[in-house]
Amino acid sequence: ADAPFLTRLAALPDQPLSLVSSKLLVAPLESRVGARRVKLIPFSLRSAVVVTEFKLGWAVVATRSRTVRVALAEGEVLTVRKESVVAWFWPKLGVLDLLLPRGPGNLAFTFRGPAVVWIEGSAEEPRMKFRQRFV
Repeated sequence: ADAPFLTRLAALPDQPLSLVSSKLLVAPLESRVGARRVKLIPFSLRSAVVVTEFKLGWAVVATRSRTVRVALAEGEVLTVRKESVVAWFWPKLGVLDLLLPRGPGNLAFTFRGPAVVWIEGSAEEPRMKFRQRFV
């Protein structure tokens, strides 16, 4: 009831699809590669996001709002709040996301292109401004 929107995501054979595990509804077991924690605050599990990785196959996620697919070209940057991230292909998290500790209110993922990111909580794809997007 808390996550009424379903989205089907396809995994590629050569790139793992990283999916936020708490939003995963169903996926074939044989396509699962592994799981890991993405730590937004270094050496802290408090704000870590558990991620499941898939190759080939598909996965269905359940979210609180519609999911938008954002494709980043080379040189483009997208910053997304932790609770809005659903899945991604090949993230390139910035140095600030990995090294500098921040308070819980300012936690965000920063993806640098080329990448594909799925986010929730947006009615349409955000418009590009000055080669950087913030959602």
